[in-house]
Amino acid sequence: MSQRESQVLFLKIAAQGVDKGANVAELFAETIEVGIDSMYRRMRGESTLSLDEACAISKLTNTPLDSANPTPSEHVLFNCGPHVQNAMDYAGIFVRMNHLMDQVLKGTNPMMYYVALDVPLFYAFPFRAFAKMKSLYWGRVILNLPEMQHLRYGDLPESNEQVELAQNVFKAYYMTPSVEIWTKTGMYNSLKQVEYAWDTGMFTSKQEAMNVLADMEDITDLFKRQVVAGRKINPITGESTGAPFHAYYNDLVVSNNSVYIETDQMKWSVLGFNTFNMMATQSEHYNTMAKPWVEQHIARSVRMESAKQREVEELVMKYMRDIDKTRQYIEFKENMAD
Repeated sequence: MSQRESQVLFLKIAAQGVDKGANVAELFAETIEVGIDSMYRRMRGESTLSLDEACAISKLTNTPLDSANPTPSEHVLFNCGPHVQNAMDYAGIFVRMNHLMDQVLKGTNPMMYYVALDVPLFYAFPFRAFAKMKSLYWGRVILNLPEMQHLRYGDLPESNEQVELAQNVFKAYYMTPSVEIWTKTGMYNSLKQVEYAWDTGMFTSKQEAMNVLADMEDITDLFKRQVVAGRKINPITGESTGAPFHAYYNDLVVSNNSVYIETDQMKWSVLGFNTFNMMATQSEHYNTMAKPWVEQHIARSVRMESAKQREVEELVMKYMRDIDKTRQYIEFKENMAD
């Protein structure tokens, strides 16, 4: 395939990522800051699309730069998102997640597979105390952001934009059919983060820590109710009116949170890195390896459903005991300090 043909094909593929009804040429022209006629020449292959222009269109439409390559490449391009440099940059993460989930909802026959090292990220969004603790821990401990080194739990800024974006992400999760694989250590990392936050004075009061643990109990209960109902639960109404939900239990512990998403129109792989961040790719080559990996985990896992109430209860009680141990740890540390 010639460079001209590859460019034309790339722009055709990228056009599929544009909202229906939008003028593709006008949108692309505005994105790369050229005139409409110049954009049409690029779309016909009569003039060359620069690397910067291709990257801008790739970012706009979530189209891999190598999508027009007819042969698989061992080199995979991942979108890691912008560099988080301050607390308000968190909104950029939510923007990325909103865009990805919007693409999923626009497709037909969507399905999301979530192989969970710890509590799947989507569960944090309806539970603000838990989400706030995770944000503080990430910014202060993992990213070592200077502005957050002296912030405590009660001081963490949270914009209306962040709250709205988080709500939108959870709504999209609620509407997307999912398969989730959980392990017995599902609460472990988050509970250790709560204990660390307590030991290092991130909480301004014991009640703040207890609120986070109460949220974790509510997350466990939400998970249980979704397993039993076989559908996503609306956390506000408590009704099982969401998308189909299937959960599995696996004794193995994966190295990181991994998500595979597919519709009739697209395939995505999303990997966790830097503890809470994510990188995503639509690489066909990578996804042909990712899905079998997920399917192997499912094949080696126990399906959790209402018919297996004992297995469900055992896992839920394990999570509740782990949460209570952290509650007792905080109580003990407070008494020792007195």
